[in-house]
Amino acid sequence: MRLAVYVNTLHDISQLIGSISKISKIELVAMRQHEVELGISPLHGSPDMVLVIGGDGTLLRFIHDYPDMDLPIIHIGAGRVNFLSDVLVDEAASALENVASGNYSIEERKALSADLGGGRSCFALNEVVMRNVNMGRLLTVTVLEDNLEILRGRMDGIIVSTSTGSTAYSFAAGGPLLDPRVDAKLIIPLVPFSIGVYKVVHPFDSMIRIVSTEKAYILCDGENFGEAVEAAIRPWQRKIRIVRTRTFNLYERMQRRLSMF
Repeated sequence: MRLAVYVNTLHDISQLIGSISKISKIELVAMRQHEVELGISPLHGSPDMVLVIGGDGTLLRFIHDYPDMDLPIIHIGAGRVNFLSDVLVDEAASALENVASGNYSIEERKALSADLGGGRSCFALNEVVMRNVNMGRLLTVTVLEDNLEILRGRMDGIIVSTSTGSTAYSFAAGGPLLDPRVDAKLIIPLVPFSIGVYKVVHPFDSMIRIVSTEKAYILCDGENFGEAVEAAIRPWQRKIRIVRTRTFNLYERMQRRLSMF
């Protein structure tokens, strides 16, 4: 089994790589020059999976750096929170032994696509955000499904979140936890001026448009993709596949995460 390695540049993984290299059924190859400099052989042939080592932000960076690489991802948590990871660094070698032996499952996570017009688009595993270019002013935002107005109001901005993103920015903004088994997305107004502006749990596959009365920034997974007055949001064409060597317990992880702060 050939694993392409993608590593957060801040982590020293020499000991981990050494222990993984001893697994007879696994060959490690580098995604970038950075991994080559860590002593991993350059990429050759077609990898079977990608081994991402770092925090949740590293996983997001990999997905956005290689949006067309539709391979299962083994995420080794080496960050602070490690919410999405399958295992931590000290468990990695034994977990990869299980993967090499075929003892794993694959969990699929849906992502969103945002069409900004003019040929511009982005995708998000966590969330799409519209925020005012002038941070000191409110936006007037309307959310539409076809010709049906879902909500309208003045606010700092708006978040459209996947179930994966419901544990991130959306949660910090007062949104609910959305179990990934529920096929829905969240529409969360940011600091609405009126208490009559509500939060919405919306069918995932139904396209919506978020429309502003003035230019706003559109961010996908925290990265600014430029200014627009409108974005059409629909399901992204592919799913993110994450390798699991154990059951992913959303609620236990959420309780553990909240106890960290």
